[in-house]
Amino acid sequence: MDIRSSALGDLKLRELYEAISNGVLQQGRLLMLDTPLGKNALVPLRARGSARIGRDYSYTIDVASTRDDTALLSLMHQPVTLQIQQVTAPFAIPVYRPVHGFVHRVAYLGGNGGLSTYQIEFSSALVFLEKTHNEEGWLEKDAREIISDVLDRYPQLRGQYRFSLLSDPAKRSWCRQSESDLHFVNRLAEAEGWYFYWIHENVAEGDAPKTALVIVDHVSTLPDAKAVEFIRANDSNESDGFAHWTGVQTMQSTRYISRAFDYKRPASDFQAESGLAATSYVTEERRQKVERSVPDVPMTVYESTAYGYSSSDTGEARARRLVEVWDARASRYFGVGGVRWLDAGSRFVLNGHPRHEGGDAKKREFLVIEARWFIENNVPIGQQTAEFPQSLRATLAEQQAIHSERFKTPGHAADGSAGFFVIEVEAQPTTVEYRSPLDHPKPIMSIEHALVVTPDGAEAWTNDRNQIRVHFAWDRKNPPDAFTSSPLLSSLQSDTGNGYGAVHVPRAREWVIVGYWNGDCDKPFVLGRINGGATPSPWHSNALLSGFKSEGFGKTGAYNSFVHDDSTNQGGTRLVSYTGKSYAALTQGYL
Repeated sequence: MDIRSSALGDLKLRELYEAISNGVLQQGRLLMLDTPLGKNALVPLRARGSARIGRDYSYTIDVASTRDDTALLSLMHQPVTLQIQQVTAPFAIPVYRPVHGFVHRVAYLGGNGGLSTYQIEFSSALVFLEKTHNEEGWLEKDAREIISDVLDRYPQLRGQYRFSLLSDPAKRSWCRQSESDLHFVNRLAEAEGWYFYWIHENVAEGDAPKTALVIVDHVSTLPDAKAVEFIRANDSNESDGFAHWTGVQTMQSTRYISRAFDYKRPASDFQAESGLAATSYVTEERRQKVERSVPDVPMTVYESTAYGYSSSDTGEARARRLVEVWDARASRYFGVGGVRWLDAGSRFVLNGHPRHEGGDAKKREFLVIEARWFIENNVPIGQQTAEFPQSLRATLAEQQAIHSERFKTPGHAADGSAGFFVIEVEAQPTTVEYRSPLDHPKPIMSIEHALVVTPDGAEAWTNDRNQIRVHFAWDRKNPPDAFTSSPLLSSLQSDTGNGYGAVHVPRAREWVIVGYWNGDCDKPFVLGRINGGATPSPWHSNALLSGFKSEGFGKTGAYNSFVHDDSTNQGGTRLVSYTGKSYAALTQGYL
């Protein structure tokens, strides 16, 4: 069947339907799309994609269909696979790089001449984590265990991730979530200095798409580097190299200093400091290489934390991770080309660029931080379909106008249709460790409430610091009487000091108000108790009475009390001890 562009207008609807349903418009094309609607139900016309290391990826695709009645919900949350043809030798069997994902946006753009145009947008399974909000806490778990717990909530991610770490994470005495699952996972990863990339596996036709989320802590654990050529202006094989390459140096803070207060050791001074690495450079003077430094400027970031780390060594490691974020974004490179195998997290060795010639290949090795794709499929119906306001046609037309014929792909063997493929990358040298920017801060906590819990049904429990445990009102994971559902909480007292002051330890099932040091979700403490339905005040409905009353253990009804009666001209003070069987009272003032 001849389906060249010149003949497209003469195609009958039946012929067009057969060309699509028989896969003629997806055989050997630059783009192919697999969806639950069928392998050839939707023909990709053009695509725009983006991906960033340590973040999600997203693709938007304009697709053509012979059906105008496809239910948009039939694609929502469904797995799809976009196949991107790779550069191979002439006449070789086409090879494709799959990109799997889940649809989270579908649009019907319009119809014309028997063809309807839809637009679908898909991302990884992390897109589901964004549409949540959870309250949860973990005791004595490390970040690897906690992130695994969160990812395992989703069938689309369970068993589809792994950690490739050079060092083990430290246990966290308490870790609190009060945000979306995606924000929480990113926050923990950033704090540990971790980031991730995706592996999209080739699967047999009919099998479910398979991806792997790989969490790493060092550039060396990323996929091995492959060569990429810099294509000079008079060359024409841009399809597998960079045509443009730009280097950018951006000013960063030069020093980080922090201090931590440990309430267990208040006299200890835990201080950590780390400095920016990229402050010197090499230049050539009189045919000799000379090392120079940028002028020193006191651009210091100082942070005082409430129990931010337990030792200076721990603080130093934390400081280094923070400064590595600055080092990572200080020197960046931007490339534009037609390399089809590159993705966020890929490493490559740049060959042929005048600023990176010769020498150790490691010095010419780069890591792709972010990638953006603009692709026009080489199908004969792409330009003949109507243009709709929300389609990608204007975006691709703009890219083709910028680059002219440079990134045009060869015509398809069956009909001569040419496509367009361009990738824009942001990269950094692999000699500098990468760290994700700290884009996900801890949630700022407000006052919360909880009920005091004790072990084995005891009426009260405390330790040598008069700390207690509670069951938070938001806790839906642990039973109400679980003793290990919270960290040890210090309780604010009316008067306390070095061996003197008031002591009132909250007891089982009492209602307490919880605050947070500097709003830090991982640093709770008890502000005090308030009366509730199960914990009434000993004196109520009479504002003239004030004082203290204890409650005897064993539910005997025994108590001790110290009561002030401030009635006008009839004031008095009463001291009472009741053993459960007998009273002893001492009254001063009006009886």
